[in-house]
Amino acid sequence: MTNNIVDIPCREIRGMARQTLRGKWLEAFAATVLIQVILTVDALIPESIPSIPRFLLTMIATIAAGPATYGLELYFLKLFRGRDEGMKTAFEGFRNVLNSFVLYALISIFTLLWAMLFIIPGIIAAYRYSMSYKVMADHPEYPPLMCIAESRRIMMGNKMKLFKLNLSFIGWAILASAPANYIVSPLIKETMMSVNTVEELMKAAYEIQFPPLAYLAMIPVCLLQVYIMTSSACFYDLAAGNLIIRNEGGYVNG
Repeated sequence: MTNNIVDIPCREIRGMARQTLRGKWLEAFAATVLIQVILTVDALIPESIPSIPRFLLTMIATIAAGPATYGLELYFLKLFRGRDEGMKTAFEGFRNVLNSFVLYALISIFTLLWAMLFIIPGIIAAYRYSMSYKVMADHPEYPPLMCIAESRRIMMGNKMKLFKLNLSFIGWAILASAPANYIVSPLIKETMMSVNTVEELMKAAYEIQFPPLAYLAMIPVCLLQVYIMTSSACFYDLAAGNLIIRNEGGYVNG
């Protein structure tokens, strides 16, 4: 099976992402926020609420991580391909809970094992497995290990290109995170200064009460995530050979 090397400039990939998002920013933003709420449910609910055991929230968030990530990847793939079916697509991962959770667990374990050798192998592993959810979205019949293997094949010769694409968002990342950092950083600093042990720090982290303005300040970060994930969907279709760039301009998505 041939391997497609992505050689078009990062600015063109970002341009195709922006073209895809015309008229779709609000919907994509809403889908992203809803999935992020699921992924961070254990952190969003204060530990001071005794009626909800902390271990239960953590378990729910851990189990939901695979299906939620899979659903969001599927949503952005369909969006980029012009087959948008609405926000409900972001929750389709919960129809395939077992495989998506196993995929999440395997990626986490493999990446952690590589990271234990050194930080660089861990980063390389993360890029090597980065297309696994997209492969599962295209081939839901594939078992998790096959999705990982296919991701490794797709990313052969493309890891540095994806790294450069991600790096090209650094300016936007600094701007997007500035409001949240301005509001949240003093609260975190105050919390860290008031504790003496790791246990106290973990407990205090769950009990931090962020003002409503802090959540509003996260809007630019979520919008940037929408931009990045749409660009990632474009990158996947290029690397997987699903996207043909015309010499006269434009592209055809197969």
